[in-house]
Amino acid sequence: MSRKPSFLIIFSLLILSFAGAPLAGLEIAPLDSEIQPDAVRADDEIFPRGPTVHMVNKTSAMIYWETKTPTNATVNYGNASDNLDSSVSNPTSSKEHSIWIDGLEAGTTVYYEAVSDGTSSEVYYFKTEPEDGTPFKLIVMGDPQPLQSMAPGQSQIFRDFVDMARNEEPHLVIIAGDFVHEVSATDETYNEIAWGNYLNVSDKLGHYTPIYGCIGNHDTRPGETYADWFLDSFHQYGGNSTWFSFDYAGVHFTFLDTEVPETPRRITGEQYDWLVNDLQSTDKEIKYVVAHQPFYPVAHIDSAIDANKTERARLQNLFEEENVTMFLSGHDHVFQRITVNGVVHVTSSGVGPKLYRTPWGGDYNHYVRLNTSPRRIEMETVNKDGDVTETYTLPYEGPIEIAYREIANTSSALPDEAPEFYFSEVPEEKYFSWDGGDNSTTLGTLPDTNGLHTLDVYAKGSNGEWTHKYYEFTTVQGIDTGTTTLPPDGGIDPLVIVGVIGIAAVIILVIVVYRWKTS
Repeated sequence: MSRKPSFLIIFSLLILSFAGAPLAGLEIAPLDSEIQPDAVRADDEIFPRGPTVHMVNKTSAMIYWETKTPTNATVNYGNASDNLDSSVSNPTSSKEHSIWIDGLEAGTTVYYEAVSDGTSSEVYYFKTEPEDGTPFKLIVMGDPQPLQSMAPGQSQIFRDFVDMARNEEPHLVIIAGDFVHEVSATDETYNEIAWGNYLNVSDKLGHYTPIYGCIGNHDTRPGETYADWFLDSFHQYGGNSTWFSFDYAGVHFTFLDTEVPETPRRITGEQYDWLVNDLQSTDKEIKYVVAHQPFYPVAHIDSAIDANKTERARLQNLFEEENVTMFLSGHDHVFQRITVNGVVHVTSSGVGPKLYRTPWGGDYNHYVRLNTSPRRIEMETVNKDGDVTETYTLPYEGPIEIAYREIANTSSALPDEAPEFYFSEVPEEKYFSWDGGDNSTTLGTLPDTNGLHTLDVYAKGSNGEWTHKYYEFTTVQGIDTGTTTLPPDGGIDPLVIVGVIGIAAVIILVIVVYRWKTS
């Protein structure tokens, strides 16, 4: 009896199993395949977008919406859904409507509706900025981008987090970039569909809460000034600038652009000069700085702001000198917090379908809740079930924290390499000890001898407490292990790779079948 058919079945199953396996480092979620025939904007015949609320302060706010045909515009508003006793109108016909409402009171709830040519939207509401010193709730999320460009509909994961955030009724929401999978330099219809699908979801939150965003690498094109769709989607301070700042309830917010065409992954030149002036000009005790790419990544190692270590150090020093409280970023699809010399760095990129598995962990869907007042921040990381998975409070009163980057604990590296260690404050004293040897005030690189090596790190904080961390690293001569760095985001789509593998499998299978039949 011939065994060739059995061999073919086994061979086919093996090939299909390889083709269906996700790439290491990415959590592949099911694609949301619902792209409506008119996915450019929502289904509403009169109001394809909005109304949404923007740039809310103590006494005013801007209401934005779009109509499919040119219409006039009116906003009715008041202190209750059945008492919209004030109005502002613009008789000029347009498809895009921006109406400022004034005379509001700090710390109140305002109900409003948009009216175009006599047709009213639903009634929505928002909170005005509270008085300085009043606590407020801020939600930070990042990287909702769809899994691939072939089906740019936003994932159910992002929809669920938008619903969760809306139910929390935050004062502000920040999304740290990468709203779409990519933008096209030539296909405006594609761009309209991709951004339209993002807005269809985000507007459900934007009806009630101002959303602020920073541009991500997927929202523009490398080497090109292509921020138009981002700017059209976010009506925020700064006008046509992708960096800007504002104050809210006694707290200072600064938004930066890490995707400037000539200087990607950098804050330099005109933007750096502006940043220095911005931070030196504010007297607020709490300062949030927001940008897409992190300083101390765990996935895009050496391909985020850390690509230029000198410039990163300059920024870190500036943040320390100007008492920046927290730097908020995306890009690495994980949750991470690292505190360096008093500056807290938080990466929150968990509301999309792609998650990065790294030795540092944090690869779960989430957003970050920041209950903020001028002298205290209570941070909570919230997963997709609504459970709090991480907490952190500022001012921090615990022992000095030790963190590391570049080379992961228990991984292998070359003898001339070394992990990078960071401390939550400048240590009063610090020591490193390889393989139980003498303490040294400098780290040095991995020992030359192949095999497992231990490293003890000791640091003494300003409170007199010592912190001790123990690590293991393996020295391997002559090979580049590549154990801790994932491919840069925005490279070859994993599903494209899977597709190529599948096509190759079919070709091989046809050849094998042909040879079997002709043998």
